[in-house]
Amino acid sequence: MIRFWGNCVSDEQKLTDRVFLLKRQIEAGKLKFADHLFAGFVESLRAIKLDDKGHVIPSSVDGRVRATLSAVSYFDERERQKKANSLLDIQYAYFETLSKNFEKLFDFMNREKLDPNRVAHIASRDKEYVRDFTRAVDGFLDSIAEFWESWSDVTRYHLQDIAGLKASFGGDIFPAHQESIVSTAGLYVDTIVLPCPLLKCAPLVAHWTEQKKIYFVVKHALTCLTYKGAALADVWPPIVAVLPESAQDKENASRISEVAAARHASELFGKTFSSADDVASFLTGLKTSEEIIRALRRSELLVFNTEWTGTKLDQLQRFVSEQSGQFSGPLANQNVGMTVFMHIVGRMSQAAAAQLRCQEIGSTPIISAETSWQHYNWKIRYDACDGSCVPEPNHVSHVVRALEGEVDNNLTWLGRVPHQNIIEIRKNGLGEEVRAILANGLRPLLDANPNNFHRTADKVIHNLDEAFVTHQKDLRVLREKKLRLFGIDVPACIAVGSIAIGAALTNNASLGALSGGLGMLGVANLKDIKSRYSDIANKQDEIARSPTGLLFKHLE
Repeated sequence: MIRFWGNCVSDEQKLTDRVFLLKRQIEAGKLKFADHLFAGFVESLRAIKLDDKGHVIPSSVDGRVRATLSAVSYFDERERQKKANSLLDIQYAYFETLSKNFEKLFDFMNREKLDPNRVAHIASRDKEYVRDFTRAVDGFLDSIAEFWESWSDVTRYHLQDIAGLKASFGGDIFPAHQESIVSTAGLYVDTIVLPCPLLKCAPLVAHWTEQKKIYFVVKHALTCLTYKGAALADVWPPIVAVLPESAQDKENASRISEVAAARHASELFGKTFSSADDVASFLTGLKTSEEIIRALRRSELLVFNTEWTGTKLDQLQRFVSEQSGQFSGPLANQNVGMTVFMHIVGRMSQAAAAQLRCQEIGSTPIISAETSWQHYNWKIRYDACDGSCVPEPNHVSHVVRALEGEVDNNLTWLGRVPHQNIIEIRKNGLGEEVRAILANGLRPLLDANPNNFHRTADKVIHNLDEAFVTHQKDLRVLREKKLRLFGIDVPACIAVGSIAIGAALTNNASLGALSGGLGMLGVANLKDIKSRYSDIANKQDEIARSPTGLLFKHLE
């Protein structure tokens, strides 16, 4: 059960409580000081005085102690909130809210073996559903916002304190419905942190047409519900956890993205823009798509979708057409230059948000969409050129990128590994073995070039291919043993068994002697067959429970 913390005490009592908390922390050895600061801090502590009621006299507490009190109190409150509200309880409450509102559609989707995209299209074309949904959607989104207003901080505390490998999804509203990132990145990292797609949709709802509003909210809600089993599985650390962006994160991402957008536009148009406003002024002065294309100096940096073909002008016109069809009101007829400006800012905002999330909870980015991945890398490059501190990619980021980037190319089966298989791998303590398979041989490549994601992706693919071939070979050997067992030994066993049974039924000594003679001649008896069959069955069970057995089970 999730609970609120709150109290109403005087400032004097709060200060007293904090001082005694500090004392307990020091006595418990939980607070350490640098040698050159220790003597001064002890002096400050000794200067603290109490009144007749045992309360701390505020004037006796200096700035050094007050700063320490604030930090100690913050971490104490943090721990209290974590103990009072488990991560599992919060995630359960969130997914139950989604289930209550979309249970019928979710059951329909599973029953008819459809995907969230298909069901969302059906719902957005149903006039009765559109009418009812339109009346309720604002209240539903408000309830989701209120939920996270109460529980996002403690969720963040839990996730920050998880010691395992973590990865955060970014670059889009939510993972695509076609495949599950639990089946890709979840093979390597302990915990995948997902955003709340409904909170991400909320600011856009007012600008969307009714049909688009229903389509996107339903699609993302149903896609999110497909992760419920993984999020609530009885394993630790959790396989999946939902954590929305905080208001501070959004504000910081917006600020950072404006700087990055100016930098990207400078590269695009060969001009120096000092701010996002400069970029907006420049682009709104370009009235047609043809004018924008003529103004480009590095057209390869204007990417709307890496899968689109045709000339850059064709792609720009397609993008403008699609954008105008998705919005209602003023945004439906905005200037083509402003459409490009919003695209640049939006992409850089996604990249900045992904960066901030990773810094916030100590995770690796998961960016599945190739277009988003390109913009993320451009943003990282701009940071490095501008002197910002950019962490070097590590083995986790390389493996995660390989698994995500190749799921539509060389590893098409990977994104369809059932969540239950991943849960079994984790429950059986086989996660480290799977990691070892995936990361085998990566260290020399990372040492040679930590930014060459193509080389490491090839190696991860090779590792999985090799593991699959070895697994298939093990299964083939077992199948051949079974064929020999049933094809050769069993008929002899049946013959011997029949004779022995005949001897028992008829008290015929000659039949009994014949049965014994066959055994002496080397023809297998029932005991031998049973023993050999048990050995094979045990080996087969062992392979089925192995990391590769669970990983490749759905392919067999």
